[in-house]
Amino acid sequence: MNIIIAGGGRFGCKAAEGLKKIAEKIIVVDVNPNCPASKIDGIDFVIDDASRYITELMIKEIIPDFIVPCMPGNLVAKIFVNFLLKHGFKVEKDVEGFKSALSKIEKDIIIIAEDATIVASHSKGFICPSNCKPSKICPISNKIILPLYSMLNIGGNGKIFVSKLLAEGAGGISGMELYKELKSRVKANQSFYVGTACECHGIITFLRVD
Repeated sequence: MNIIIAGGGRFGCKAAEGLKKIAEKIIVVDVNPNCPASKIDGIDFVIDDASRYITELMIKEIIPDFIVPCMPGNLVAKIFVNFLLKHGFKVEKDVEGFKSALSKIEKDIIIIAEDATIVASHSKGFICPSNCKPSKICPISNKIILPLYSMLNIGGNGKIFVSKLLAEGAGGISGMELYKELKSRVKANQSFYVGTACECHGIITFLRVD
């Protein structure tokens, strides 16, 4: 199993250490040459912007098994923007789609809603334990949890990539699934949303392509 970890900070380090036991090859990508993950043995470390690096791999049809987002912001949205720009399209934020989505997503899970992006979480107001595993009932709030990837899937033209728990502290999305969706979006005059989510946390961004 080949895995790319986007981000070499605290979360990237935890993901790398956990995945070393099950992955044949791990690449950690970070712009900071001195980030914590740069000192981990048994992995490949690349100094680059992770979204740019992954975009180039997708263009070359070099597809990792999983991509683990461990950096701020919507990694997949950045990859879609890079990919479409490389194909000569103009990409802007879809403010209308963003505003429409706000009326469809439950307010009590929204953490941030700005810049055509919505960050959502069931852990609103508290920090999840580091060893927490997916469960139907939150161990902190004791509330029943509906999977966030289904709550953010608002219908219409868009895609939520489901983050699969690969190891403790490491959730990854399918590289092939991402590649196929990127290829399907190489066309003008479209608006769509794209994001990632697991059971409890997620992010979604709205884009317009001309």
